[in-house]
Parts: sequence; C-alpha cells; structure tokens
Amino acid sequence: MITIEEEDIVQWCQASDRELIGGIDTTTKVIRKNNLAIKFGAVYQEEADNQREAYNLLSNEFLRVPLVHRFFRKASVGYLVMEYIDGVGSGWEGDEDVSAVAMCFAYMHTFTSAHPGPIRQGTSRGLLWPEADPPSFGSSEELAAFVNSRLVVQNPEFSVSDDALCLCHLDLAPRNLLKAADASIVILDWSSAGYYPRSFEIAALRCNGRQRMDGIGWSARVEKSICAANPLTCGEQKQIDFMLEMTYNNVRYGFDRSREVFTVKRRCHKRKRIQLCEQHECEPHALSTMLFPGAIPASFSGTENVTSLHCGPAEVPAAPDTADDEMAHLKPQLSVKTGKLSYCAHSPVAHHTRGRCPGS
Repeated sequence: MITIEEEDIVQWCQASDRELIGGIDTTTKVIRKNNLAIKFGAVYQEEADNQREAYNLLSNEFLRVPLVHRFFRKASVGYLVMEYIDGVGSGWEGDEDVSAVAMCFAYMHTFTSAHPGPIRQGTSRGLLWPEADPPSFGSSEELAAFVNSRLVVQNPEFSVSDDALCLCHLDLAPRNLLKAADASIVILDWSSAGYYPRSFEIAALRCNGRQRMDGIGWSARVEKSICAANPLTCGEQKQIDFMLEMTYNNVRYGFDRSREVFTVKRRCHKRKRIQLCEQHECEPHALSTMLFPGAIPASFSGTENVTSLHCGPAEVPAAPDTADDEMAHLKPQLSVKTGKLSYCAHSPVAHHTRGRCPGS
C-alpha cells in the first residue's frame, strides 16, 4: 500500500504537464506518474473492488490485472491508483492473438457466484445498463425482472434461473488490452465487470463491435473463438437477443425509475408466490407463513381482488392476481378524440422520449 497523500494525487491529475495515457476523448482519463497509473473522473468504488478481486483471482503467467493501490473520491471525482504495466495496446488482429484473448475470457468464465452484479455487489454499470440510473440486483430474479421490464415483447420472458453466473468483463475491446513484455495479456478497465450469465459477455462484445465499425470483424472473431469449445445454447442465443433489445430501449426510451422499481419488486413477489404455490400445492392465501416466517398470521382484505396483505402493523402490497390489477398501476391517458382512457400495455414502466410507449 502506497502512502501518497490524496492532495498530491489530485494535483498530479490536474497538472498541465501530466502524462496522459488513456481517455483522451472521454470523461474518464488515465495518467502515468512514475510506476503508477491513475484513473480519475467517473470512477466508482465498484470498479476498484472488481479490479482488486480480479487481481486475486486471475493473475497468472499468461493473464495479468494491474494491482490496485488505493481508491478515493474527492469533489465527486473518483481516483483509482494502480500499478503501471508497460505494454503494447495494438496489434490484436492476428489469429494467435484472437485465440489468446478468447482463452483468457474463457478462463474468466470458470469463476462463478450465486449473486449477480459487481464482484463485491453494488451498482451495475457499463454498456448494457442505463447510464442515468444504473441498477443493482439482489438476486437472479431481480436481474431477470429488470430486463423484462425494459422489453417490448415479454413472451417468452427473459430468464436466467438455469444459468450459472460467471465472472464477466463486459467491455472486451482492443482498447482495454495490453501485450506485456513477457507476452502476457493485461486486461484493463474493470468498471463493468461482475457475475452475470455468459451470454451477457457476448452481448457486450457485440455492442462494442457495433459502436466501433472497425471492430465488428474483430469482435465476431473473438466471439467465435470463445464459443468454439463451448458453443452457445439456444437459450443463450435468446438471452443475447433480449439483452441487445434492452440496451437499444435504454437509449431510445425514457423510464420512470420509481415506477420501474415497484414493477420489478412486484414481479419478483408474484413469481415467488407462484413458485411456492406449485411447490406446496396450496392456494395463495396459505402463503403468509411461508413468505413472512414468524409474522402475525396474515389475512387478505377485499372481496373480489386481493389488494393488500396485512402482517401485523405493517402493510405489504401484494402482487396483482387479475388482469385488472395488472393494469391498475399504469398511468391512464385520456384520448381527446374518443374520450376513452388508454394504457401502455407492452412496457408499463417505459415512455418514449417523444411521449410514446414502446410498441405503441
């Protein structure tokens, strides 16, 4: 652990004669100071944690991750101080180089976890997620519910219940690779990394290729090499299509985050009730002790539709059981021409930037 003062690090980054080695045209920049590389700007704790864990898990004779010395934030700017590794950042077009990169990422995918998101939990950031309000996930069910909430067509629904959550980088591109003097591959920029289905890595790889037209061929070659030994399943292919649709919708549409959070929680709650009903072969009204162990016996209010679930003094909204309840939370829109109310039925939590919903 280095003992340099934070004020000195900030001054190095702001100096006019700084040695800029990355992020020339972005809000996040990287400078070199002696044997240190300092990344500053839109840098967050999750990236520092991801890189620390990746260093501990992955570093070996053919794959290297820069060692993190410290991270801090000052005046809304993040500063990530790491070791500087000298290497060449170009020349990844050869077949042997593509195969070596694919081998590194296939090796990464052998590390798994039970929880989705950044390696030490937190907020998911990067190409696949909305930049304005990035999400965080407590379970695979929440991850699937979030993706479904941003799809125009939700039948069949996106699901990751049967998929392993493996270590993914989610920003694989030549700009994030270095070839060290000892021929090892150095992987940079761990801001998007975390435990996700393998299909997310391929979806992010395709997004990167499309953003840089000259990188489509390289991305396709890396994808082919990654999947050579372990081909994508039909389910993974569908997941990739869903993820690409979601990233497109994140750009094209605006989302009301407060309503979206409610929708995600409601869907997770409803799915859990259905699973418990199937497991215990019981009716929904018998789930109170299963969902809320140790609570006061629950009772339902209402005569026709379930509207709330009472557990002691607190009230917990229950998942809708009818089509009417499913539409109840939507914001009605009154038509001037017909005088009728209409709802956004395809994506209830989304609205187009021009005032239209996906699919309308």
